Order: sequence, then C-alpha cells, then structure tokens
Amino acid sequence: MGIQINGQNDTIVATDGSMNITSNVTGNVTGNVTGNVTGNLTGDVNAGVITATSSIVVGDKFISSAGVGIGTTTTAGRNAGVGTAVGTLILNTTTSQLEAYGPEGWSSVKNLLSQGIVATGGITNEYEDGGFYYKTHTFTTTGTFDVTESPTDFGSTVDFLAVGGGGGGGGWGPPQDGGGTGGGGAGLLFYKENEPVTVQTYTITIGAGGAGTVGGGIGGNGGDTTILSNTVSGGGGGGYNTSAGRDGGSGGGSAHSSATAGTASGSSGHPGGVDITSPAIGWGNDGGLNGTSPNYGGGGGGGAASAGTAGTPTVAGSGGSGARYSITGVTTHYAGGGGGGLWNTGGTQSSGGVGGGGAGGSSGDNPGFDADVNTGSGGGGSSKISTSNRVAGGSGGSGIVVIRYKIASSQTGTAKATGGRVSFYDGKTIHTFLSSGTFTVPASFNETVEYVVLGGGGGAVKGDVGGGGGAGGYLTGTTPISTPQTITVTVGSGGVQDNNSNAIQGTPGGDSSFGSPITAYGGGGGQRNPASLQPGGSGGGSGYNQPAVAYGLNPSTPAPVIASFPLYTPGTTQGYPGGGQNTSGPGYGSGGGGGAGGAGQSGTPSVGGDGGIGVRIPSTFQNPAQEIGTPGPGGNYFYVGGGGGGSRNDNGTLSSGGYGGGGNGGSNNQEAQDGVAHTGGGGGASETEMTSNRGRGGSGIVIIAYPT
Repeated sequence: MGIQINGQNDTIVATDGSMNITSNVTGNVTGNVTGNVTGNLTGDVNAGVITATSSIVVGDKFISSAGVGIGTTTTAGRNAGVGTAVGTLILNTTTSQLEAYGPEGWSSVKNLLSQGIVATGGITNEYEDGGFYYKTHTFTTTGTFDVTESPTDFGSTVDFLAVGGGGGGGGWGPPQDGGGTGGGGAGLLFYKENEPVTVQTYTITIGAGGAGTVGGGIGGNGGDTTILSNTVSGGGGGGYNTSAGRDGGSGGGSAHSSATAGTASGSSGHPGGVDITSPAIGWGNDGGLNGTSPNYGGGGGGGAASAGTAGTPTVAGSGGSGARYSITGVTTHYAGGGGGGLWNTGGTQSSGGVGGGGAGGSSGDNPGFDADVNTGSGGGGSSKISTSNRVAGGSGGSGIVVIRYKIASSQTGTAKATGGRVSFYDGKTIHTFLSSGTFTVPASFNETVEYVVLGGGGGAVKGDVGGGGGAGGYLTGTTPISTPQTITVTVGSGGVQDNNSNAIQGTPGGDSSFGSPITAYGGGGGQRNPASLQPGGSGGGSGYNQPAVAYGLNPSTPAPVIASFPLYTPGTTQGYPGGGQNTSGPGYGSGGGGGAGGAGQSGTPSVGGDGGIGVRIPSTFQNPAQEIGTPGPGGNYFYVGGGGGGSRNDNGTLSSGGYGGGGNGGSNNQEAQDGVAHTGGGGGASETEMTSNRGRGGSGIVIIAYPT
C-alpha cells in the first residue's frame, strides 16, 4: 500500500483510500505504512526522529508516554532469532524471566512472575509436572537445607521423602556350624506434603546403613534419618542362630532356630502407586519367619510396601518390596528388604526386595549382598555350613532425603542439552552420569564443555594374602561441541573380588568414556602370589614385593613403576601404581592399590599397605558431586582412591583405603570393604579365612558442565 501527503491540510492518506492519518506531520515521510498510528507525529523520519504525543504500537510492543512494552516470546522463539543484537530485551514466557542478550548469549535479568521458596543444600534439580515447575534438593549425606527466601506465592511449604538407613543382614562365625540368617529390614519410609518452612537453616541427618555382622550375630540396625523435626527410624538387623530379627522401621527377618521376626514401627499395607501421602508414622513392614530342615531358609527383611517373605525348608525368604515415588521427577523405588540366607547346600538363594535390597547368600559358605546405597534398603543374610569360616551378612543401604517445592519457573536456568542427572551450580549446568547413557545436544548448542571422567575401581583379591584394587583412571579437561549430535557416555563398573581362595588377581574395573576419544581406564585388580602384574587406570596392589603398574593413555605402554613414576599429568597418565607385599610374618601385609593422586603403600610384617590417595576434582564439579565423593583432608571431597591391602595377622592394624572411595583392607578376623560407588575407588583386600564378597571396586562416574 502506498501513501501520499495532501498538501492542502498536511493529511497522510493511502493511495487506495484504506487509511487516513489525520494528525499534523512536519517533515518528510517515505515508504509504506502498515497498521495504525495514533497521535501527532513530528520530525524527520529519514533522520530517525519521530515524536508522538500518544503511542506507537507494533504487534505486542509499544512506546508511549507511560512506558515501553517489550512484548513476550518463548525460549524456542528467542532461539529462532538470527543475528540478535546485543542489548535486546525480552520477556521469556517459558522461564518467566526478563532476559537480555549480551556477548555471551542470553542472560536472566529478573523473574517478573510469582516466585517460590529460594533455598540451597544437597544436589539440586528442577522439573516440570502438571504445569508447575518444582525444585528438588536431594541429600545422600548429612548436610543443611538453607531457606533464604520464603514467599507466599505458592505457600511457604515443602513436600519431602525421607528414608532411614537399612538394617544389616545376619552373619555367622566359628565355632557354630552355621545356618540360614535373616535379611535386614528396610528403614522407615516417610513421605509428607505441605510441611511449613521459614527462613532459617535446617540440619538434615542421613542414617547410615546397618553393618552386616562378620563373626556371628544379629545384623546392625540402620541409623535414623532426621528432617524438619521428624525422626525417621532405621531398619532392624537380620536374625542369627536362635536370635530373632531386630525391630525397626521395617523388621529384620528371623534366622535358623528362631521363631520370631522383627516387627515394624511403621504402618503396614502401603497401597503402592506414586507419591501417596503416608500417615505421620510412615511406612514399614515386619520381617519374615525362618524355614525348617534341611536348609532352614532365613526370613526376608521387611520393606516399605510389603513384609519379608518367610523362608521354607529349601528356599530362603525374599526381602519385602520397596515403595515407588516420583518426588525427584523420576519414578524410583525406595526401602526394599534384604533377602534371607541358607544352611546346607542345594537350597534356593533369596532375592532382595525391589528398591535396593541385598540378596541373601547362596547355599554353602557365602555372604549376603550389600543393599544399594541411598535407598534405605536392608542387607542380605549370609549362608553357612562349615564350622571354620566367618561369613558376613550384607550391609544395609544408607538413607536419603528428597525435598521439593513449587517455583513458577526455572530459578537457575534451562539445560541446553539432555542426558544424565541435571543440576545447576555457580552459573554452570551440570550433567552427572551415574550409569551409562547419552549426552544429546541440539543445533543451537555451541559451548566448550568441561568434563570429569573416572573409570571403575579394580576389585581386590582374597588370598594369603591379597593386594588392594587400584582406583579407576582420572581424566579432566575441556572440549568444544558445536554441532547437533548424540554422544555415548559409558560409566565403568567396579571390578569384582574373586572369592576363590586360589585366585591370583581381582577383576579390573570397567572403562568410562565421554565419546570415543575420552576414556578413563578401569583400575587394575589386586594381585595374589604368584603375582602377575595387572595394569589399570591405577595399578592394583601386588604380592611378593612386585609393584604393579598403572597405564597412561595408551594401555599398551605401561607407566614406570614406583621408583620413577611421574606426577599425574593431564593427557599423559591417569593414576599411580600399587604397592608391593612384605614377605615376612606374622601379617605378611600385601600392597595397597594405587590411587589417582598417589601410589599404594607396600605392606609391612603386621599390616597391609594403605591405598593410594585420590584427587580433588575441579571446583566446578564439587557441589553437585560432593554428595557422592568421600571426605578427605581439609574437608574436601576426593575421588579415585586405591583399596587397602590385606593382612593375615589377627591382631594387626587394618589398612586404610585411600581418600576418594578406596575400601579398607581386612585381616583373617576383620572384614574388608568395597570401594565406594560412583567414586572409582578400589576394593579392599581380605585374607583367605574370610568368606566374603567384599572387596569390589566402586563404579565410575562421568560429569559434564557448561555455562547456563
């Protein structure tokens, strides 16, 4: 549509008669005019000067004497812009944020709509459900929930899930000839909605898992979890011999000659489903009873959703089922009971309850399995027939707390990629992979990402005597990503301790990788005489004074042995070698596994060598990962520590796993420890007499970060 100026009265009219601007115009007007112009216009349009006494409206944007309307768009609409000018200002309805475009991209200026609670603590995440955004705080270790703002837009309340530590499974030791033992009961599961909070710091305590008994006895009860003035009790330990299972949040299963199982302090009959508000007492169930001859199947520990199954003459009782909740945005089961153990051979092994319960030991002299950490599940009961071996029950899983509350929109940002567990910290978006998956970036992604890749820890070896497992390899660095793609992420599993007393080495850990070129090698397995050197991300400990090796980036080129091993150098080496064995008695201590921060120590006549120290990962990753790593010097969290070496001396001092998830070494009357999950820590070694599945390496982890 063209326009012309009527010279008689300075009126602008459309040439087709469809528009008439009756205001006075001073100066030149050129080009086409579309839409409505209200008010007087003065000035030279070609010079960029227009004066309006009312307003100028373009779509949902306007300029008037009362203010400026910038209009609205979505994140998708914002990102679809081409050549956005620095200084552009928008209201993003996806994030409810006033946003400005600068040299580094879009930045949030202010949230203009309703705002929920503002708090810090734990591992944070955000998700959308039913038209609302929720922010979550997950606590897997004791910490604080700090509420700094408590507005009433959505009510100053939170929902929370809390689970006490799971009970340990029962264990056998000399001189008894054994029998089936009870599985540990799960910790109490407590879910509550609309709990009021105010601006203050709340202490969150996470209950530890109960210990699986080593030398014969009832499994330990799980520790209590506390949150917002609520105490959530731990699960009951599994029974042993004539001793009944302990009472707890859920009761422990009964054993060989006991007719009584542990009872639950929680309400039974959880109706199942997702996010069901429980009564204040929480959810728990009783343990199962034992069976009779010939295998005296131990009873399973109770779970949050059902009681432990009773054992039979040929089958050990299974752990009760856990309950499922979606408070984190992902449906997950919590608080499964531990399976019972057996006596004699030929019976059927039990299973742990869904939600993380440990399985019972298989027939013969076999320990119970540990429950999954941070599920509040019970450990499995041990199985035993001989009169000499010590057979451990499985340890209960530590508890967990998840807090969530409504926010109108994302408080911290929107992830530009998908994959793993997403959190936000210090201006960075962080993707944490605890298991293998994919990292997918869209066409709009153009970032230099930081990464930490830790291989799985090596398994220790049981023997007279065995070396500790080496820690997984450690890699960190940056890499640019600017094209749409899906990158495969692999998280290495921990190596398994070989439970055969004639084994010569533990299993190495699995490799972890971020795409094909960035690979952190699994830790080397521990060695037993005669030692065969086994390389790894960090070397496993060895016997007979032969230090193991650790490889660098090329597995076919081992790094030098202890005497000349260089400091950790990014891109060159991934860890340190293990220590050697002392050949003199009485303990004949074996070497500790190497860590990513230092070599494993050699054994002494009375004690196995300590595992090599791990490393403190870069500060970018400390907050989202510190709930997984293990505390070390200065309060820092460490990863990829080596496992401690074993000793045959009954009275010797036990070796320590390296800071960073390495398991402690054992002796012939003390249990070794597994490497900590998701740290790449090596497993601790135990001596021949300990019949145990302890000494497994900790799984690895992959963490990726980029600017939010």
